[in-house]
Amino acid sequence: MDFVVDMMKGLLLGASVFSVGILMDRFISYNEYKQLIEEEKNRQLYSDGMKSAKINLLVITPISYSIATKTIISYETLSFQLLDCILVIFIHNFGYFLTHKLMHNYQLMYKWHSFHHKFDNILIPSIGNATSKIEFILAYIITSFVAGYAVRPNEITFITSICIISFFNLCIHCEQLKNICWIPGFVTPLEHHQHHNSKTKKYSGSIVKYDWIFE
Repeated sequence: MDFVVDMMKGLLLGASVFSVGILMDRFISYNEYKQLIEEEKNRQLYSDGMKSAKINLLVITPISYSIATKTIISYETLSFQLLDCILVIFIHNFGYFLTHKLMHNYQLMYKWHSFHHKFDNILIPSIGNATSKIEFILAYIITSFVAGYAVRPNEITFITSICIISFFNLCIHCEQLKNICWIPGFVTPLEHHQHHNSKTKKYSGSIVKYDWIFE
């Protein structure tokens, strides 16, 4: 019974991220979304992207979350822990930065990342989760597990940190947010768009700008 409950929590988490991405596509990035679905050459690409996002968020995420509840989440306290939340975000983002950079610098790994870069010309929020299954596990799931294992947050803190990371991942793939004033030290949508254009810089995501330190 606990496994089923945890799977449902993970499904709710993944479905929430997926739904917010779709809403941002329709209401914030409508022009880009319309271009994807109306142009024949892009329609199949968009369909493939949504299919991969569904698998990542509605299948891999619930399974991963049910494992996380048994291995890394602490049940010593139920109250939200701000410091633990911040630490999870920083550690996860560092893991993502390293994994993302490795995927670009080693051809063997880039094949797992290349699917995401099929969307370089037209970016919309939900594309943030349109990755290969291996990339999603390496760059999203394992980095979350490493951060969780290092911090051992309680459940509400872990969920909050994942939601924050996921929301900003949608934001940095949003064309309409490129030119707005962003939070200092955070990865900006403009910088992530520059990464999609060049593929040789700006590897940070989705919040902490580690490029400042390492590049």
